[in-house]
Amino acid sequence: MAFRAMKSLSLQIRPIHYPQKAQVEAHVLLCMLSYDVRYHCQQKLAPLIVAE
Repeated sequence: MAFRAMKSLSLQIRPIHYPQKAQVEAHVLLCMLSYDVRYHCQQKLAPLIVAE
């Protein structure tokens, strides 16, 4: 589920091709960190957001 949400339109992440393995690993790490931040922000802000 995290991968689908991470690559969805809400984060606007697109495929990126890197020539070195370390760059690919860094990109994946940053993507997962951004997903984690987004998830925790949504959890903390959910009580404050009024659903219409």
